[in-house]
Amino acid sequence: MIANLTAPENSVRRAAGLVLAIALVVGLATACSKAASTLDGPATEAAVGGVVADRARTAVDRTTCPPSIRRGKGKTVSCTVVLARKAGSVRVRVRQVDDAAKLDVVLLDAIIDNAKVTADLEQHLKASFSRSFQADCGTGVRVVKPGESFRCQARDKAGRRAVLVRVRDAAGTVAYQVLS
Repeated sequence: MIANLTAPENSVRRAAGLVLAIALVVGLATACSKAASTLDGPATEAAVGGVVADRARTAVDRTTCPPSIRRGKGKTVSCTVVLARKAGSVRVRVRQVDDAAKLDVVLLDAIIDNAKVTADLEQHLKASFSRSFQADCGTGVRVVKPGESFRCQARDKAGRRAVLVRVRDAAGTVAYQVLS
């Protein structure tokens, strides 16, 4: 039996706390390098990593941005943030909001909190099948590109089944498919 269960966007984003898209402006007024035409690379990487660590609620091992980032309103670069505990690498887009080096940092990948997905999956299975389930999606966080999926296990009195969890967007909106 295949059941398609789509988690409502508001419940997953708000109740399950999977909103991890970042539209946060970070001030780097002092992040200009020797040449005023570029941003200070290490300061920019630290600020971007800090934003991701705050949103992911996990430590960051390292952040990598281009070595030379030209200063200017509207200029955009891509950076990669590696999360601690082998949770994965997050792609981010960094756009300069103004000429004063204020940045808009946007996650391109979803950072999934496995415990929150487990709880959300249990609620959706109970609502769909009118009985209680236990689910296991693992612990910690994982990075998933939009459109990709991972598997969880669900169990009730009738037995154990795999559940495919498809990540729809960088905000962490998910859809469930019970596999037979």
